Amino acid sequence: DPPPTGACAEPRQPLPASVLPRCSAETYDCVVECALTEEERDIDDCRDACTEADTTPPDTSLGYPIACSDCTFNQILGCASQNGCPEQVARLMCCIDDCLSKPDPESCFQSECSDEIQSFGYCVAYTADFCADYSGDYVGRCFPR
Repeated sequence: DPPPTGACAEPRQPLPASVLPRCSAETYDCVVECALTEEERDIDDCRDACTEADTTPPDTSLGYPIACSDCTFNQILGCASQNGCPEQVARLMCCIDDCLSKPDPESCFQSECSDEIQSFGYCVAYTADFCADYSGDYVGRCFPR
């Protein structure tokens, strides 16, 4: 398949410092606890539950709400886009974009984007694993230091 084109395929940037951090110290502790207490296959779901439960108010200064879970996702995308996975990020974002126009976006995302999710996940895991480090330079900025 040729790489996607259009706005969805534009390179992603990490969030500007003006909107960071977007998560609480308690959420960071929760995320760290996941890695210590969960089976490897359950760590991502545990982390997602932590960031979804965060009570930090979303920032809206960029024209759309950025809550804690949005912050971590955006930072991973921005990092991966700049560090060896731009095509995988573009394919994932264009698939998400396409699903947002469907009657049931969540169902579309799960059924139609599985290849893109897997490809993105592999690229980050094997090319830019530091992008998903919750205490690193990208996702770590979502949390107070």
